[in-house]
Amino acid sequence: MKTKIKNAFTGFKTKVILAFGGLVFVMSGLAFIGQIAVLIPYSRAEVQEKENLLIFAYCKPVATYDILGTVKLPALVGSERADRVLETLIKRAKKDFPSSQALILNPEMSKAECVKFHQAKE
Repeated sequence: MKTKIKNAFTGFKTKVILAFGGLVFVMSGLAFIGQIAVLIPYSRAEVQEKENLLIFAYCKPVATYDILGTVKLPALVGSERADRVLETLIKRAKKDFPSSQALILNPEMSKAECVKFHQAKE
C-alpha cells in the first residue's frame, strides 16, 4: 500500500515539475515576444509627401502594397543635388505610373519603386 502511494506521489511530482518547466518556457518566450513588440512602435514614422506622392527614403512602408514598376535616372552625377534627383524621379513616376501612391527610393537615390497600397478592408 505504501509503495502505491509513493509511486503515485512520485508520478505527481514529475507532472508538476514538467508543468512548471513548460510554464517557465512559455513565459520566457512571451517575454521575448513582448520585447520585440515594444520595439516595433518606435520604428514607425511619418514620411514626406511631395506632389501627392509619399516618399520613402531609407525605409519601407508597413502597409501592404503592389509594385507598379521602377523609375531610374539616366546617369547619376555625384554633384547632383538630392532635391533635383527627387524631382526627376517624381516626374518620371507620374509619367510612367500615374496611379502610383508612393515612391520607395533605393539608398543611392538612383531609382525608385512606384507603389500602390492595398485598400484597407473594413
